[in-house]
Amino acid sequence: MTDTTKKLSGPAKDRFFKTLLADDEGIDEATAGRLSARAASIVTSLRARQSGLAALERRSARRRTAGPKPAAAEPVPETVAAPMSAPTPPASAVQPAIEAAAMPSSTPRPDDSEAPFDPFLFGLVPVYKREGADGLIVKLAEVGSADHLRAMAKSQQIVLPRELRTGPIDLVQLRLAILEAVEKRVSDRSASL
Repeated sequence: MTDTTKKLSGPAKDRFFKTLLADDEGIDEATAGRLSARAASIVTSLRARQSGLAALERRSARRRTAGPKPAAAEPVPETVAAPMSAPTPPASAVQPAIEAAAMPSSTPRPDDSEAPFDPFLFGLVPVYKREGADGLIVKLAEVGSADHLRAMAKSQQIVLPRELRTGPIDLVQLRLAILEAVEKRVSDRSASL
């Protein structure tokens, strides 16, 4: 007997990641939240085994009735000992550094600015079909460069008017042009069927 699978996308996919990572005993709640948010932003859809989903839901229901899990302590290998010469700093001295590291930086990190743009960050047509025009505009607003928007449209074979393909342009106008081109492509496809 084969185990059937179920395709998960959108909120169901996000809930899956959240439940899966929260269920793992080796991951504390904050880390599980961060990892599930990261996975949800990268993965657009997935297939999961029905039996695995059912088992995950049962464990999750039991965990909810039992209460929150305690934070996992980081295991310390027995063979490694702390050096005797370095005293442990007081918690009051460490706390400002932890808070500063947790604060989002207003300046881009050097590795972020050098990273190449992925023109397939999200699919223009699938987002339009799944979330509509408003959803596509919201996703396009996440891209802050006209060059990146143009590269995304070109890579995904969305044809923009000639005058919008080069030169300076208002980002709002470019996003609306991409939306119109996606709408035209979807209507052309459905008319040819």
